[in-house]
Amino acid sequence: MSELVGKTLLGNKFVQDPKQDYIKIDGVSLGKSDKFGYKTDKPNGIGDLLDKLLLDNKAAVIVYDWDKKIAYIKTGFDLNDASDYSLKEKSTTFIKKSKVTEGQKKFFAGDKEPTNTVPDNKPDTSSTPDKVSTDTAPDNVLGSIRVNECVRLSSKDSTKFELNGMPFVPVGWNAFFLGLMSETDDYPTKAQITEIFEGARKLKATVIRSHTLGFSAKSKKALLDNKNNFNDKAWDVIDFAYKEAKRCSIKIIPVLVDGYDYYHGSYDSFTKPFGISKEQFYTNDSARQEFKKYLNTYLNHVNSYTGVAIKDAVEVAFLELGNELGNIRPKSKSIAIPTQEWIEDITRYIKSIDKKHLVLNCSDECLGSKQSNDFAVKELDVFQSHFYSRDFSRIKRDAKRSADVKRPYIIGEYDSKWSDDWFKDIEAIPNVRGSMAWSIYPHDNGKPTGKRMPHNDGFTFWCDTQSDDNVKKLLSMTNHFRRMQNLAEVKSISF
Repeated sequence: MSELVGKTLLGNKFVQDPKQDYIKIDGVSLGKSDKFGYKTDKPNGIGDLLDKLLLDNKAAVIVYDWDKKIAYIKTGFDLNDASDYSLKEKSTTFIKKSKVTEGQKKFFAGDKEPTNTVPDNKPDTSSTPDKVSTDTAPDNVLGSIRVNECVRLSSKDSTKFELNGMPFVPVGWNAFFLGLMSETDDYPTKAQITEIFEGARKLKATVIRSHTLGFSAKSKKALLDNKNNFNDKAWDVIDFAYKEAKRCSIKIIPVLVDGYDYYHGSYDSFTKPFGISKEQFYTNDSARQEFKKYLNTYLNHVNSYTGVAIKDAVEVAFLELGNELGNIRPKSKSIAIPTQEWIEDITRYIKSIDKKHLVLNCSDECLGSKQSNDFAVKELDVFQSHFYSRDFSRIKRDAKRSADVKRPYIIGEYDSKWSDDWFKDIEAIPNVRGSMAWSIYPHDNGKPTGKRMPHNDGFTFWCDTQSDDNVKKLLSMTNHFRRMQNLAEVKSISF
């Protein structure tokens, strides 16, 4: 039991309880799966209940809800199953020391391999189920991985990813609105945030890329105000999204700035204070220092739900330098290409603060151009491009150039209207290690049966079965996610 004391789970620590027969952890519920169900109690005091349960050999775990004054008594818990624990505010889990198994002790010791994973390049030989249930726990690679690990480049092949020594495949979708919604210029509800992460988990996604979880400016409710001061109220939904990502074993790709002048702002937030033009963002030292000040505050921000700084957050997959920087779109006020020197300097600066996370490049159409020269930047860990036309020649070229410098390549955005033929084509291209669809949107009540929140860019889909077209999209996506992770395909989905 001493092996657990002092260890951190979901940002909270196991500690010795004053009652010497128990250890405890605040803010985390253990033993959630049905196999550990036992009974509930509404005691006059938790201390008396703990004493009484010492005589009950079936009782191993007591989850006490301080608001409801209810104790949920379980027969055990499983740290190797990420669906068996979650964050739960205003609760404490008490664990009998005598019930801590060797397997639980070894969870943090690094000498037990996670179960329910598929070795790299080995096909899943299980039968294909007819339906993916939205009520079951995840069976993807993340489903049993220890949560105190960050994604890294594979120790055997740096063009691949690993998580806790096992293959990791970044597949999922874009949810740009998670920190700020465009139509309402307001924050999404927490139910809507939960809906997106639960949907990703149920459809076997592993990542969500989000612009406004990394940056927003320009509007009253954005993360940055017009003087580049941080808005404390904006942090709450960002923190909650990080918490939900951790709970659902989904990784986040926060986008740290944007090149376009859309509703959530652009990097001109860092040039305006000095009265210089937007295109000088990459060359002006004052603008650069202002951006670095922002990055420093963002990376050191401590999540109000998990108590963990972003620079240490295991729910981050990659830190993305910026969205489509260098795509020339004068109408959207994107008119400059990042320089190699800027990419090198900003990447090094991020890594001087954040020692744990991989850095994803910011270029798209200009990837590898003479000016950005991305592939010469040794500090970059991952490369990407975005596709709204089936430009397979560009995918093959960029994937190969990434492989040449021994780095993985992902497709950060693609047209959600494409289906099986697109997926199977990109799956066959060497060194395409992941992909994210554009883009998911929530329902008004955060449930698949609710009214769809509209976003009329032509690429929006939802986690529901309200239309045949949407079902077809989701089915193609989940089977792509599954094939990429060597999991069994499904024939239908339901919510």
